[in-house]
Amino acid sequence: MAHFTEFVRLRVQPGREEEFLAHRPGAIAAIAEQIPGFVAAPLTARVGDHEWIDVWVYATQTDAESANARAEDIPGFMAYASLAEIVNIEVGSTPVPTATV
Repeated sequence: MAHFTEFVRLRVQPGREEEFLAHRPGAIAAIAEQIPGFVAAPLTARVGDHEWIDVWVYATQTDAESANARAEDIPGFMAYASLAEIVNIEVGSTPVPTATV
């Protein structure tokens, strides 16, 4: 089994990176509340001047598509997303471990 994973490259508005990071927990909580197939958003990392990679994991591609379609109607998420523009999104499959180490 595998989860559907989005690797979202974002360009954050200059001077607003601290605010962007401060809103991330609320964005995650808002998506978790609204999208049953949301699994986790385990990582965000700076990859350049004002650019970040944000990782979002869903049970299925359909769950990710639902989150993306509904994002503008989820205020807790939009407080975060409004501070950045999407540069690109890459998707992948994340194996789900059958046992923990």
